[in-house]
Amino acid sequence: MRSFGAWLAAALPPLIAVATFLCFVTPRITVATLAIFALVILSLALLEGERLRNLIKPDIGLWLFVVLSIYLLINATWSDDTSRALNKAVLVVLFAALSIGTVRAVLAWPVERARRCAKGFVIGVMLGAAYLLIELLSGQALARGFFNLMPFVEPSNFKGMVVEGGKIVSIRASELNRGVAIVLMTFWPFLLCIVGRRSLTQRWLIGGAAFVIATFLIMISRHNTSQMAIFVSLAVFLATLVLPRPGWIAVTAAWCLSFVIVVPLVIAAYNADLHHAKWLPNSAQARVVLWSYTAHALHEAPILGIGGSSTRAQAAEPAAIAKAKEATAEGKPYAWQAGPHAHNQYLQTWYELGLVGVVLAMACGAGCSGSSAGCRMISCPTWWRISPPSPPCRRLRGACGRHG
Repeated sequence: MRSFGAWLAAALPPLIAVATFLCFVTPRITVATLAIFALVILSLALLEGERLRNLIKPDIGLWLFVVLSIYLLINATWSDDTSRALNKAVLVVLFAALSIGTVRAVLAWPVERARRCAKGFVIGVMLGAAYLLIELLSGQALARGFFNLMPFVEPSNFKGMVVEGGKIVSIRASELNRGVAIVLMTFWPFLLCIVGRRSLTQRWLIGGAAFVIATFLIMISRHNTSQMAIFVSLAVFLATLVLPRPGWIAVTAAWCLSFVIVVPLVIAAYNADLHHAKWLPNSAQARVVLWSYTAHALHEAPILGIGGSSTRAQAAEPAAIAKAKEATAEGKPYAWQAGPHAHNQYLQTWYELGLVGVVLAMACGAGCSGSSAGCRMISCPTWWRISPPSPPCRRLRGACGRHG
């Protein structure tokens, strides 16, 4: 078993590189990939003698997710899609346990293993970003060429594609939006891995260059959310860099405040007639209508919500489909009804889970933020002037620091 554990540890870096790259190419596999790697890392820890109860020993963060999951199980009983809602409730606590156990296992890694895995992650991100940049600049020439050369793997649904003479001649640019979101989510961990053990000037130069490249890639895409988020994340990064503790407190406060102000904000946007604003993209106009409807519908079940996964089931009903088609025929940005999801996690939580779900979501988010703040930006000791980390954090910090 130990020999298998040694083989597994040696195989991790290339596996991480390949899996990271594939997540850029096929973003829909990202959640499954994270779950698989969490199980692999936990299995490796067990093979090396770690006890499972130590890895998934409940702390305040995990207990919060357990309570949330229990509420989700109860909430699912009045959902319009009970089976889907129950599945989601179980996944919440499983992913929370996997995440906490994986972090604990990684913090106990030898420095050299963490360094090699960090290098694998960096390689995967660079390859994935290069792929997306080529696709964005070439009109997805790689994807079109792949499907045209190998028709037996072509998608079953040609939505967003133009087909002429049996060949795919164009693909809608927004099909790359999920990959662009992966760029955004991996950028800051990527940055922490590449700037270690360099002079302060080199860190800022390399970090600045990486930010410019990532921003360019995101800005030439059609993913408006990432285009806003890259600058918001920069502001959060700089705030926590200068004032770590107040910065994390501000992040936690912003998370909680967003649940409070989202309803009056979206109603105000609708009342300001933004769904008819010509300077807004069609998708933004549609979301103003969708958000306003969802906010106005909260009175249906303000305390306990209408049940998890209900909006997806409601949107699939024939009457809802007919109403959507009617709105499109009349030139309206969106029908006055709920969609499969609200395109807004705060409103979605209010509508399906009610006040109870909102309070629990606030608590879980605050718990995650507090845990992140407690880890103390472990990767680059001389860039962030903050209190010394714990011994496990020092090991992982040293690993990222030696990557350069």
